[in-house]
Amino acid sequence: MDRLQFINFSTPIHERPDFDSEAISHGLFGENVTLLEKNHNGFFYIENHRDNYKGYVHAMALDHIRDPATHYISVGATLVFAKADIKSPLPFRLPFGAEIAIKNQHNDIFSELTTGGYVITKHLSPLNMPSVDDFVTIAEKYFLSVPYLWGGRSNEGIDCSGLVQQCAFGVNIMLPRDSGPQEKFLQNDVTARKDRQRGDIIFWSGHVGMMVDKVHIIHANAHHMMCVIEPLAHVIERSEHPVSSIKRLLKD
Repeated sequence: MDRLQFINFSTPIHERPDFDSEAISHGLFGENVTLLEKNHNGFFYIENHRDNYKGYVHAMALDHIRDPATHYISVGATLVFAKADIKSPLPFRLPFGAEIAIKNQHNDIFSELTTGGYVITKHLSPLNMPSVDDFVTIAEKYFLSVPYLWGGRSNEGIDCSGLVQQCAFGVNIMLPRDSGPQEKFLQNDVTARKDRQRGDIIFWSGHVGMMVDKVHIIHANAHHMMCVIEPLAHVIERSEHPVSSIKRLLKD
């Protein structure tokens, strides 16, 4: 089976081979995919390697892998410059979590991509290495007030499980894409209210968020249509479903 990668900032992964069908997730620049089936009206049926998510992507959003990724973007988004000069043209942007191959560190500011172009070195982290110790800071710094987008995984738009998945990626933990599988994947239960702490992940049926402290939650949600911080009590009050579990991403 062919190995390909996404070549756009963020690419919709559709439920069916049709631009008008539901975007069930998004693929980020540089993420590798396996091509499972070709030629569905110009769409390919693919599996994203990062989270094993499957769906339909238009062939124009994919290309063959040129070089193995060495780094990922560890800020909300960064620019790729045509030259090692902040005044040079900007070919495109890259989102948090985009995977790239670095040819060399050009100088104290820029790193050169193997495919051409230059990125800011301090916006990168080596692949498979945590970029932060506290993964909630990723949500606070890079995704707070980002619009809510069903299936979104970038600061162009993000959904509840996409937010949790991306923040976990920043500490080198690969979570499933959707909230239900995320809840099943995480094994460290928090049962007592007094034990809740920053970073605990709280689940409802069809929704998920992260505790900022003992009483506040950060989550991407369709009520505010953005990623917000608010009291957990407010979320519980308006929710149609009770809290199903609270999990801890990292053991103490």
